[in-house]
Amino acid sequence: MPSDSVRDGEVLFRAYINQRPDLSAEFEASSGSRKPDFTVDGPDGPAICEIYSPELILRNRSGSFDAFKPVNGAFKSRKRAQGAKAKNEGVPYVVVVSSANSDVALAEFELFVGAFGRKRPLRNGQNTRFSAIAAIRRFNPTLHRLQRETRQRLPPKPSLEQAWSVVTDVEGELTKAGDFDPSAAVARLQVIHNPWAANPLPEGYFGGPHDEQFRLRLDTEPTTMERFWTGWRIHEVPDDDQYG
Repeated sequence: MPSDSVRDGEVLFRAYINQRPDLSAEFEASSGSRKPDFTVDGPDGPAICEIYSPELILRNRSGSFDAFKPVNGAFKSRKRAQGAKAKNEGVPYVVVVSSANSDVALAEFELFVGAFGRKRPLRNGQNTRFSAIAAIRRFNPTLHRLQRETRQRLPPKPSLEQAWSVVTDVEGELTKAGDFDPSAAVARLQVIHNPWAANPLPEGYFGGPHDEQFRLRLDTEPTTMERFWTGWRIHEVPDDDQYG
């Protein structure tokens, strides 16, 4: 049986698909002797998506961590074989990384460093099976209203007591007005395209209203990443949960 953390990642991806009326997905569809987690169908054709929930436990809460080890598991064993099969079938193959089993929220930067950094699994065309790697994220689409109103009301250099009072007042007012729902949750994707993929993922395939699309800049050394597309409701995503 899959762990709860793995199921959480799958549940979140299913929620994302349900938010997208232009996409449908079959869960654990048959694919020869192996079964991908999701076979997605959209206007640009099918894509195979495998959910990966790496375990990243921070023993020391201070300092940094290396994203390579948790992300590298996305390109091994069963997932590597799935990627090879998708490549042979001419279907885009996407690894969707969930943070459900991690002490650290794995977003676009961690995926970029872990997958495309120096001597990484997708560096310089070493792996053409994978079309893209994506972070699946959950956020509150009403939180930006609470944050904006709180910033406007806070005095310069507020004390802890002042800040707490303002936040409490604003949250109560916006909740009562229906502008803030503390339990609201929406799924979104941050997608990094593999420029060396044998079967590239169409750029607009995972182009939901809160999604972000990234590509590598191969004309720089070291290689860098740029965001080239955002969903039309990206303003609802808190600033600290998006690129830049």
